[in-house]
Amino acid sequence: MPPNTTKIKEFFDTQAEAYDSARRLGHINYPGGQYFRKQLSEIVNPFIKGEMKVLEFGAGTGAYTYIFSNTDSKVVSLDISLEMLLESKKKNPDSHFVVADAHNLPFKKGSFDLVVGVNAFSYFSNKDKALSEIKDVLGEGGRIIICDMNGYSPLWNLVKTGRQKEVLVYLPQSNRKFLRTLFQSYRIKILSLREFSWIPYWANRWMVYIFRPIEAALTKVPLLKRLALRILIIGEKIAN
Repeated sequence: MPPNTTKIKEFFDTQAEAYDSARRLGHINYPGGQYFRKQLSEIVNPFIKGEMKVLEFGAGTGAYTYIFSNTDSKVVSLDISLEMLLESKKKNPDSHFVVADAHNLPFKKGSFDLVVGVNAFSYFSNKDKALSEIKDVLGEGGRIIICDMNGYSPLWNLVKTGRQKEVLVYLPQSNRKFLRTLFQSYRIKILSLREFSWIPYWANRWMVYIFRPIEAALTKVPLLKRLALRILIIGEKIAN
């Protein structure tokens, strides 16, 4: 395993059961998390159409799996933590689950039409290796969607927990320049690259209500927009 992978696996194994309900970690039980999922769904939906074979890497507890699936899609949920996938299975019984390291994907070349990951890429010790693996399992014209923690955002120091900092501190964080350069180095056509979301998962409904107009104003200022909590890149595999 790449450096820190064992530590990351141990972190998520121990957090799995309470992950969705822990206030500063959870994605589901707080209005801030629900609002983020709504934002994400609106951004990526135009890129998800028809019958697709989908790989969700770093699928975790399956909080986002429904966004990338529809009645025609076949979704494979992959994670290094068995405990996280057991939680996901409760929400997404129709998915196929695979315990594996994204640095070494156990699939044939060209197996998928879409590879997606939400809040997972920052945890990869070797992002070059991971993207190489992702590109290999994509068919020609297949798409990659990565939504990640924005390394340029100073807000992450406020919303990350102590144990998250432990596993992230030695890993290179995603940001606009890093992701653009990485995708270009693998000749992946960039279809969209944007920062978004200023509201943390643990925000209650009043915080969401108050900060939504503030967030809308911030996104109109280019320099401030770069400091949002999330960054999202969508790419397409082109013929070599």
